Amino acid sequence: MKNTAQEYIENPNENKLRRELQKQGYLLNKSKVKNINTDNLGGFLIVDTSTNAVVAGSRYELNKHDVYRFIFE
Repeated sequence: MKNTAQEYIENPNENKLRRELQKQGYLLNKSKVKNINTDNLGGFLIVDTSTNAVVAGSRYELNKHDVYRFIFE
């Protein structure tokens, strides 16, 4: 059986990522587009809630592992 922390790193849960970001004052947005284009790559972006500014993934290019790295590195 895998260690829980190792399992979390390999396949981060979206809701857990949202909660961690919320604790740090950020909001996780997920793209809702059906057709990926150059301005919206179908992933995630992170917003600073105090300034309403996008701090990472302005083109929705982040995946769950990128979000994990943003939080913990």
